[in-house]
Amino acid sequence: LCSAGCAALADDHGVIDDRGEPTVLSGFPQVKLREDSLRTFRRHGDTAGCSKVSEEKLGWDIHENFAPCSVRLRSIYVLAEAPEARIVELSEEEAAAELVRNSFLSSLLIKPVCAAAHLQRCTRLAARVSVRRLERPQSHADLPSLVRLVEEEAREMECCEQAVASTA
Repeated sequence: LCSAGCAALADDHGVIDDRGEPTVLSGFPQVKLREDSLRTFRRHGDTAGCSKVSEEKLGWDIHENFAPCSVRLRSIYVLAEAPEARIVELSEEEAAAELVRNSFLSSLLIKPVCAAAHLQRCTRLAARVSVRRLERPQSHADLPSLVRLVEEEAREMECCEQAVASTA
């Protein structure tokens, strides 16, 4: 997506501010990739801006493709492996369950009061933001078609938002 002109906000963990209109806060300008992924992005052998962050991954500094500010959250895509690429809209119930399941905090919510509050926040967010499952083969060769799929959907959503705004 960065190659297609999109800016990155975060790598593994995106922080969502849901106190007003949901936004994603800008994180640290680095992504962690395995060497096979670096080769896909033509970075293999070019260690400039890369540092070892674990046994399996290198950190790739992405300052040039990084959004330095928060951005309005329109959709959340949950990744799932499948034989063919497609996007599936989730119901609010499915969306809330996916948000809880994919939350970094889920493993830290030991107290029932905290878990209940987190579930309520995920449920509120699922009601305000579209949550979709991006089903795709796990292959670097399929990345360009996945980018086109997400871009097409983003254009459709933007057209729908403009139509709603013009009728309001």
